[in-house]
Amino acid sequence: MRIFLLVVAAIVATQIGFSQNLQLHYDFIKDARDPNAAGRGYVRSTVEMFKPDKWGTSFFFIDMAYNSPRGGVSMAYWEIDRDMKLGNFPLMAHIEYNGGMNQFTSFDNAWLFGVSYPFKINNAFMSVYVAYKAISKQKANVQVTGIWKSTLFDGKFTMSGFIDQWTEDNTGNGKKWILLTKPQFWYNFSPNFSAGSEIEISNNFVFNSNKLEVFPTAAVKWTF
Repeated sequence: MRIFLLVVAAIVATQIGFSQNLQLHYDFIKDARDPNAAGRGYVRSTVEMFKPDKWGTSFFFIDMAYNSPRGGVSMAYWEIDRDMKLGNFPLMAHIEYNGGMNQFTSFDNAWLFGVSYPFKINNAFMSVYVAYKAISKQKANVQVTGIWKSTLFDGKFTMSGFIDQWTEDNTGNGKKWILLTKPQFWYNFSPNFSAGSEIEISNNFVFNSNKLEVFPTAAVKWTF
């Protein structure tokens, strides 16, 4: 765990110059009646970076949750992806890695290979990709993802987020579909400082739950 966190810290240190933003979220739902929510009520940080270049785009985010028994880091998770231009073809090649660990175990590594299609509707920037998802020790899986970002009211309000749907092995029952979406809503006090919320909505994602789960946060963001 310590080695992994040192690696994450090194990645942040070397990339922070290109990072778009740092977010601090408070997951404030903590309902003792719901065992799936009983562990919430903690702070989570997110570092995001998006960088376009003449060959395509690069993106990563790193999440850390701070709810260990001593109040330190209990979970670290990151995703990094690259979209590469294919000449003048409208689709782009997509490659992605997902991985991380918590205080009990590491997460299964996942590699994604597919195609993405970026587009714009009015002032909303959007992208969709379809990918083969190779998860450690599992048979073939597939993932479909949509991403969006739109700034309104002369830059004062921003909506962004993603929606993922993918397959994973369902112990003894073949495959299961997992849905995860995290829309974000920000009020921009300045070009650098924002406050708002992220709403995590999922199905088959929360451990030992097969119903729809909704977890909102209160958040602040600093854009570099």
